[in-house]
Parts: sequence; structure tokens; C-alpha cells
Amino acid sequence: MYSLGSTLYAAIEGEPPFGLTENTLGLLHAVAAGKINPPQRSGALTPVLVALLAREPEDRPTAARTREMLAAVAAARTPTCPPPRSSCRSTRATSTPGWSPGPPS
Repeated sequence: MYSLGSTLYAAIEGEPPFGLTENTLGLLHAVAAGKINPPQRSGALTPVLVALLAREPEDRPTAARTREMLAAVAAARTPTCPPPRSSCRSTRATSTPGWSPGPPS
């Protein structure tokens, strides 16, 4: 699910979830910390991307749940984030209407 989220993020946002940088150490730190750049262009797909890119694997939706979330977006409905065990939201703030980040971890 993480790979799907990363691929969708890159296709929509035009760069990988952790950004583009020549600072390899900084990039590795962001990846290890699970700090994705908040999606800016993904609209209704924002909660889907954030859920798929959750740092903890148990916080990511299943394939079936992901299919439901994507179907909701395709039907112009607002997808709901699956109940997280820790947090299914990015640790960074976002400006996407209708979505609010969880508390920093």
C-alpha cells in the first residue's frame, strides 16, 4: 500500500512524497521519520495519500479499504480515513480544506 501511495503521490504532485533534494542525509532522515511533504494538488485524494503513506504499516489501509477510498473519490464523495492505531495522518500541517492533520508524533 505504501508503494501505491508513493506512486500516486508522485504522479499527482510531480515529485516524491519526501521531495527532491541533493541532501541525501536530509532525505534519509525525512524518510526514516515518515515526514511526507503535505500534498498540495491532490484535492479529495489527500486523505487517501496520507493514509497510504502512514509511517507505521499497521496504520495503512488494507487493499480492500484502499479500493473503497479510491472508489469514493471517483464517485465525487469524500473518502474517510480508516481508524488509525496510532495516526493515519501526516505529521506536517496541510492547507487542504476539509482535512486536518493529527498531532505531531
